[in-house]
Amino acid sequence: EAVTDEDIVLTDEQVTVLKRNIIDLYARREILERNGVPARRGVLLHGPPGTGKTFACRYLCHKLEGVTSIFVTGSSLLNVGAIFSFARLLQPAVLFLEDVDLIFATREINLYSTALGDLLDQMDGLRVRENISVVLTTNAIERLEAAIKDRPGRISQCIYMGAPAPTQRRLFLAHQLRGHDADAVDLDRLVRLSDGATQAFLTEWVHRSLQIACERLDGAEERAALRDEDFAAALDEMSRFLDGSDGRIIGFTQRA
Repeated sequence: EAVTDEDIVLTDEQVTVLKRNIIDLYARREILERNGVPARRGVLLHGPPGTGKTFACRYLCHKLEGVTSIFVTGSSLLNVGAIFSFARLLQPAVLFLEDVDLIFATREINLYSTALGDLLDQMDGLRVRENISVVLTTNAIERLEAAIKDRPGRISQCIYMGAPAPTQRRLFLAHQLRGHDADAVDLDRLVRLSDGATQAFLTEWVHRSLQIACERLDGAEERAALRDEDFAAALDEMSRFLDGSDGRIIGFTQRA
């Protein structure tokens, strides 16, 4: 499913940097090449789980008209040579390598040193006129090999994807509630209650609240009407059984 400008919930600064480093790089590649700017870039999206890194990648795919998008996850990351060869055949192309710390961790703990070496060689081996960019995502930047993240030319832009600020939380919750009967819900209250929550938590919170609201339906009604108490009950239920933990649950820290 495409992620459009109406769907994406990022700060203006994040959108600007993504556009300059990926979207405009391809949209203006002929002009840039005439002025000596290679139409390729390495971008690293990093931050806690559930903060919209994959969502941002899907947004980029939607905006990249005439560009091949190739998503690579899990054990497929071990086939670095084949991945880049495929991208060369279909260029202009963007490679989206997800959760790269699982395969390309720092050398001291890396179980896949051959794949790591292949990735470094392939990124260094991209020629000036090869229109292939690489977008990497990770939940644990501290685990990622320094030779990837700390060298310009391999990665030229790091973007931190954290828990959304109040403005972004409001937009995200409003988007999640589209199409539902939520007129009685105090959206500003939900924003206050969800301070520090990730997008993944907010999505689950809405779904759990809808499930609770549906328990009031008697069978004749088809649409559940959401209330503030549904969200309160959902938040209480999702925050239980935290004894012995640090208070963090699926992207949300329960505050005292």
